[in-house]
This record gives sequence, C-alpha cells and structure tokens, in this order.
Amino acid sequence: PPGVSGVTTDYWIQASVSESLPQLFSAILGVKTMQVNTTVSATATAGAAPGALYVLGNGAGTLTTNGSVTLNSASDIYVNSNDPSAVQLSGTDAVTVTGGKCVHVVGGCSGSSHISPAPVTNDTARPDPYTKMQAPSDPGCDGSWAQFNSGSHTINPGVYCWDVDISGSASVTMNPGTYIMHGDVSIGTSGNVTGNGVTIYVKSGQCSMSGGHVTLTPPTSGAYRGVTIYQDRSNSHQCTLTAGTNQKITGLVYEPAAKVSHCGGSAGAAPDQTIVCNKIAFSAGTSVSKTATTVYTATKGMCQ
Repeated sequence: PPGVSGVTTDYWIQASVSESLPQLFSAILGVKTMQVNTTVSATATAGAAPGALYVLGNGAGTLTTNGSVTLNSASDIYVNSNDPSAVQLSGTDAVTVTGGKCVHVVGGCSGSSHISPAPVTNDTARPDPYTKMQAPSDPGCDGSWAQFNSGSHTINPGVYCWDVDISGSASVTMNPGTYIMHGDVSIGTSGNVTGNGVTIYVKSGQCSMSGGHVTLTPPTSGAYRGVTIYQDRSNSHQCTLTAGTNQKITGLVYEPAAKVSHCGGSAGAAPDQTIVCNKIAFSAGTSVSKTATTVYTATKGMCQ
C-alpha cells in the first residue's frame, strides 16, 4: 500500500472485499451481476512513549545544569550515556520528577542528592523514539529569504538557502507549513517571531534563538504533526534556545546529533515540549516540563 510522505511506519494493515451483486435493469440486457471490489489500507503505530527528554549522547556531562536551575518534569527523563558522571548538577540545582516518573541514567550522576526521586542508574539505554521520522523532501532553493532588523514582516514556507536573521526591532509572522533552512537560523536581541503550525527543518546550519520573543507551535495534522524544530541527523551544530521566559516553543525539538543549550522558562506558563538531543545544558533559570498535547505519532512529553 502507499506510504505517507515524511512518515515511515512499522507495518500496514490492508483489507480487501469483493462481492458479486445482482442487477435489475441491466439484467434485461444480459448483465445479471456486477463485481464490486474495494481495498482499505491503514498504518499501525506504537503507543505513546513516556519520556519528556531523551539525551542520546555518550561521555561525561551529557545533561548538565549551571545557574539556579530547577528542572521539574511530569514525564520520565532518559540519559543514555554510560559515564559515571553522565548527569552533572551544579551547586544546589535540582531535578524533580513527579507522577511516579523518574530520571533514568545508563551511567551515573554527580549531584544525585538533588534529584527527586532518586535516579535509576545503571539502567537500560532508550533508543531515539523518532528514528522512523523521515526528513522533508528538499526541492532546492526557491528564492525564499528572511533577514530583518526592523519593521513587521510575514514569511512563507519554502527553501531558505541563505541565513535567516531576525534582530533589532523586527517582528516576523511565519505562515503555517514546513521551512527548509540551508543556512543558520538566528533570532536575537529584541526580535519578535510568531509561527503557528510550523515545522522548521534545519538542514545544514545552526539554530540560535537567544533573545527577543519567540512563540512557535507545530502543525496539528499532516506528516509533521507535532514537530516544531527538526535538525537533520547529520547536523551536529549546537542549538541555542536561551530566550528565557519569552521563549515559548511548543511541540518536538528534535536535535539527535546536536547539543542543546537551554535557558529560561516559567513555571506558570511553560509550553508543552519534548526534546531529543545528543547533549543538553540547562542554565540560569527555571525549566518546567509537562505532558505534550500534540505529538508526532508516538512520543509525548515536554522539557522547557
């Protein structure tokens, strides 16, 4: 049966029905029966995975905190490094997981006395829950560009072969759809970016949202339902999400080969978010997680 662009499933279910129906008026012409055939196809996917944060890399400090960080999660946190110091908490930084969930680490933790409940160490590694998610098809450059430092602007889905730079007092609205970025994506200083129903695919550059006001939500249907930022699996450039309480990115942030630098968040207004990354560093603020409401096929959770 046919697939769906951007989605690979475990298997398909197909049902075919064939029936011979008696005819009335056409019977006088010698056509006494008519054969009716129909086929229905459906895809089967796994149930929701429980994690809010998946850290896939190896070595010491694949998850670190530094600077008055309180990381509260309502879903499991998975750290795949087998290093004795895979998780490193600084000073009085704390991680609290609720709802009967916890921190799972293949290796160990430095500062584990500030993790509640006590982390599960020497645990089994969890695979990337999105390995079946295919990258968007790239038709090549189409002339799309966005480099603004003032004024109000609206941009459309497309293939952006130059850096996207929103700075100064610029205010940008992203129309719904998929944005394929060949260059860097930078939102800094007091820039204002709003995008509802968008997927930003960072093919070869880096993503830096270090200032301004950033509000992004993913599509609620289609091939990239629930996916807001998707950095290519071969792209290891660091992703910087440090816009503080003005950073409201809902949905999946998928950075399987990259380190994510994360700063900010508000306990009272945290967006629903899932992060999959190679490494992650939380700093200078409060990061709060809760269950996602729009998810890609299986996984739900949030870490912000």
